[in-house]
Amino acid sequence: MSHLQQYKTVFFCFCLIFFSSCQSDLDFSTGGDPEPSPIGCLKKTVNDQEICVEQRTETFHVQKIEDKLVDFLFVLDVSPSMTNDLSRLGQAFESLISQIHQSQWQMFFTTADHGDHDYSVDLDTGEEIFDHSKWEDYSGNDPFFGHFMHLEYQGKKMDQQQLNSQTPDYINVFKDTLTRKSGDDCSLAPYCQGSLEQPLRVLNSSLERLAQSKTPLLRESADFVSFIVTDEDERVEDPNQATKASDVLKTFNKLFPKKSFYSFGLLIQDEQCLTQQRKHSPQTVYGEKVSELASLTQGKNISLCEEDYGPALEELSRLLRIFMESVKLKETPVLPKIQVQFIKGKGQTNWKLEGNKLMFKEALEPGSEIKVSYFVKTK
Repeated sequence: MSHLQQYKTVFFCFCLIFFSSCQSDLDFSTGGDPEPSPIGCLKKTVNDQEICVEQRTETFHVQKIEDKLVDFLFVLDVSPSMTNDLSRLGQAFESLISQIHQSQWQMFFTTADHGDHDYSVDLDTGEEIFDHSKWEDYSGNDPFFGHFMHLEYQGKKMDQQQLNSQTPDYINVFKDTLTRKSGDDCSLAPYCQGSLEQPLRVLNSSLERLAQSKTPLLRESADFVSFIVTDEDERVEDPNQATKASDVLKTFNKLFPKKSFYSFGLLIQDEQCLTQQRKHSPQTVYGEKVSELASLTQGKNISLCEEDYGPALEELSRLLRIFMESVKLKETPVLPKIQVQFIKGKGQTNWKLEGNKLMFKEALEPGSEIKVSYFVKTK
């Protein structure tokens, strides 16, 4: 080999090494193989600490939306001040499922009351009497409140508790279930209503009940969505004993470690709405504790005072579809350098990483094949 040829060979190798070291942190491509896993300890600085990292590569095949499963649990404040709000939510049902109506969805309903509490009236003074000990009473299926509601249709209670696309006239069943026109009262739970709302505690208890059910109500591969509707907050009268959003999330992760959880709320979020609602109910407050659960689960809250729930629920539906089509990695990346390759289907560069999930802004084409390479801490 001549000196000139040797020089060209060395120069070529230098260029190859140089350009390989200048890749951006986010590498998008539409094909090809990812970088090979590093040999030995590849040291990187993460949070001011030097650690060893190694590469992971996973391949995902995008399902049709028709193959996606999502389970809803609605936690409803059914106090008199919420009558109009629940009715308006029922009217906007089609917006709620607008982006996911083709998926395999199912819904359950319960009230935001927990325990066996009820009011009675002192016949001499006319004052309400409340037994606080019953507030704490919860064991299995014993509580008067907290049971999953039976569906309603045209003023009559139905035998089933689960609503899905196979339910005849399911749109109107949803509306009637929220407005509860069957005439049932405190003789039949959960139609009896209290004024001490504990939606987070109810949700926590419902998760336990769902996990203990002899007949599985939640489907193994389904995403889980809680939808809380209230004009109060968690245990306003006794906030020090209130269930925390983090408690609910901890319960869910313990009972359903392989499932994804998203929470949404229809709550009071601003002063104007608070003033408006207090005209009907002096107990009305900001839904601060309840709102936090949406923040912890990447969900979203909607103002209870929206004139029309339709547009906000349609946006929520769009967000939920993005969640359902997200790519869930087996581990959480420790470095920002992530390689996303579309082997099949239309490629996208507009995505973000949330924990161990890649969420794409646009709906993914069914049949797409995505290869993702990322770095994790060496075990």
